[in-house]
Amino acid sequence: MRIDILGAAIQEIIRRHEVLRTSFPAIDGTPYQSISSTPYSPLELVDLTNLPVQEKEVHVRDLVFEQAQRSFDLANGPLLRTTLYKLQEAEHVLCFIVHHIIFDGWSIPILLRELTVLYEVFLHGRPSPLPELPLQYADFAVWERASLQGKALEHHLDYWRAQLEGCSQRLELPTDFQRPPVQSFRGDTHRVQLSPELSQSLKDLGRNQGATMYMTLLALIDIWLFHYSKQRDILVGTPVANRSQIQTEAMIGFFVNTLVFRNQIEPEARFTDLLSQVRTNVLEGQAHQAVPFETLVDALRIERDPSRNPLFQMMFNMEPPSDGKLEIPGVVEMEPMRSGFLQSRFDLYLVAIPRVTGLELVCNYSTDLFRSSTIERMLGSLAELIRLALETPEARISDLIAQMMQFEQRELVDRQKEKAQRQVAGLRGVQRRSVSGTIN
Repeated sequence: MRIDILGAAIQEIIRRHEVLRTSFPAIDGTPYQSISSTPYSPLELVDLTNLPVQEKEVHVRDLVFEQAQRSFDLANGPLLRTTLYKLQEAEHVLCFIVHHIIFDGWSIPILLRELTVLYEVFLHGRPSPLPELPLQYADFAVWERASLQGKALEHHLDYWRAQLEGCSQRLELPTDFQRPPVQSFRGDTHRVQLSPELSQSLKDLGRNQGATMYMTLLALIDIWLFHYSKQRDILVGTPVANRSQIQTEAMIGFFVNTLVFRNQIEPEARFTDLLSQVRTNVLEGQAHQAVPFETLVDALRIERDPSRNPLFQMMFNMEPPSDGKLEIPGVVEMEPMRSGFLQSRFDLYLVAIPRVTGLELVCNYSTDLFRSSTIERMLGSLAELIRLALETPEARISDLIAQMMQFEQRELVDRQKEKAQRQVAGLRGVQRRSVSGTIN
């Protein structure tokens, strides 16, 4: 790893994307974008080669966590921190800590793609082949503000007012702990892997119904939430890229918006009927995605509750297929270092990630509300619901729930048997130790 070349590549990315050298000072209480004329945020090197091998990974994770907890100075910047942890001569961990105000999920592959291109050409002494960006994030911000005014804004707001009129703004799931009066945002993560066969069947079902895999999963999640909450009016939030202009596709920045999809559960309806409803609502909602979520909340005059997110408490997202690996053949290989969420902005945040090994469901949850064992059981039930719906997509929702409840009952009995067996085994172990202790 040529650290000087890596640093030069990062500096070129910061030069190309003004948003990475933007700060937000306030004048008379109103924040403004201030763009530095020169790149900054140099690459910091932390040498961990002297640590014992078995300690390195744990230590670097602790250091990354500490970096993530450090606050940013929005008024003065920088809002990007880059650190390279050297584990050994040919093994490093590159850490980017970026404030969400200048960066979103879509920006990650842009950053990594440009990094690999620039590292390779700089390594061979060649200039950057990347074309200059036709627009910068500040241009988009000006355009968005100008386009979302007057009748254009009211057109979108009228749709959301009609769609969300009289909605149930609180998802009341059975929790392990009483909801605190103020969110602490403490969280954890649990994962479940679906088989490749089940994942392909899920994709095929959506295609047969004219729906995407996202829509199919959202319909199943609505049933899942109805099962636990007994509420027929289900609201689920979802992030959208909000990059409707082709010029924004190669830009790093914060474009993402949040939509909320409302679906009504009729227990005697067929699953395919619900999927049709979900499909319609998703397509219509995406056509009105331009309204910032905060603007929508203000327009609906929703009373803020510090104990929960406004409008919805369950977020669902589906990531595009990716193995997360990048490489420069014969030079550098990169792969993500997995780490769990240590925070949770919602009661539940479920992400579906297509993998070669099948669809992975990653659930980030509030530890103020749920035990890990509860989330594990709930995700197991969701996986079973997916299997049941794929087996009989024309089944009534009430029948799918009845079968899921039977599955949960079987799982409960199995857990109780397993617990009893462990207790017996433990008791026998104590007895054997007691007997052996009396022999002299």
